[in-house]
Amino acid sequence: METKAEVMKAVAAVGLNEFAAEIEAQIWPSIRISYPEQPAPASGIGQSRIGGLPDLPIGVEWPTASGYDRHHFDRVDPLLFLAQINLADVTPYDIHSLLPHSGLLLFFAASWVNVLSEYRVSQGLWRVIYTEDLENLRPASPPELPEGLNDDEDYPDNAPTGHAFRSSALAFSLEMTIPQAFEHPTIERIRSTEKDNEAFWDLKKLLYPETEDDLPINHPPTHRMLGHAQLDQVFSPNSNSILLLQLGSEIRSPRPADASDIYWEFGGTGCFFIEPDALRNRDFSDIEFVYETD
Repeated sequence: METKAEVMKAVAAVGLNEFAAEIEAQIWPSIRISYPEQPAPASGIGQSRIGGLPDLPIGVEWPTASGYDRHHFDRVDPLLFLAQINLADVTPYDIHSLLPHSGLLLFFAASWVNVLSEYRVSQGLWRVIYTEDLENLRPASPPELPEGLNDDEDYPDNAPTGHAFRSSALAFSLEMTIPQAFEHPTIERIRSTEKDNEAFWDLKKLLYPETEDDLPINHPPTHRMLGHAQLDQVFSPNSNSILLLQLGSEIRSPRPADASDIYWEFGGTGCFFIEPDALRNRDFSDIEFVYETD
């Protein structure tokens, strides 16, 4: 749904008029990220994509993490490239102009070695790089992997071939969102009775029809920037945080030919958050990360 009016019509349709004012105040616009209807190449330098290999600024090395002592992650090891977003592509859908209008955001995390064991995980397992200079980007080569990161024998399906997910081009659209996390005050009130809780689930199905099927394996992953994160257990690091990027896991079978095979441990969702002042100052050095299993 692209407008608040559409959301409010859905609120009335499911019988949540008692909470209409509260819900309306919590409708936040987001930039929905999907795959193009027609398959498109995703290899251009500076092009928005999920998976593949990053285009790093000259002089910037592949990000690494260190000091983590679980599942071999106890030395300076390369993080996994998740996505890069050319901000010129999303500017038309950023209706409050929160993001820079140009430049490239690159997202990395340790999503494949089963180290994301808590909802709010340890710093150092993710990184976001922002560059305004698109003229001095270079295609990165896959990093050399220590033996312990080639795969985990207990979870052999978690390691993408060649340290890279399949590269996929992206499409963008405007989508209104509402909170759904249990701990959000509005959602707590709505879900306090069985009747209203059922109505809320009906509302979610109207807002996000791709999740109407109860089997998560049939759902396309939810990728978005801004708006409310589509998380059940966690709201955000704090109430002022801005959702910089949400990436789901591609677990559909069979997987569409144009979709990335991006995957978080146990088929979860990863969300990168930033504080408003940091975003205004274009400071992406202190990003919060929240992880949730499906």
